[in-house]
Amino acid sequence: MSDRTTRFVAGGLVAVGGLMVLLCGSCTLIFGGGGLIGLLRGEDAGLSGFILGTALIVGGLPTGAGLLLLVNGLRSWKANRPPSP
Repeated sequence: MSDRTTRFVAGGLVAVGGLMVLLCGSCTLIFGGGGLIGLLRGEDAGLSGFILGTALIVGGLPTGAGLLLLVNGLRSWKANRPPSP
């Protein structure tokens, strides 16, 4: 692949990874945090634990994948910088 194509793909990885981290991470933080606060307050432990576990599985895995895409996209972007004049 040419350098321009590689930088375009790297930019796409950064954009998609950033959106995944932003959207999935914030949702996981809201619901997982609510479940954790419910556990700490001593509310219904079964429901709070279920909400926390589900938030970590359903939202944590896409957040981790988005973070992986973001980091690898940034590495590829930096590795294929155009030469300075």
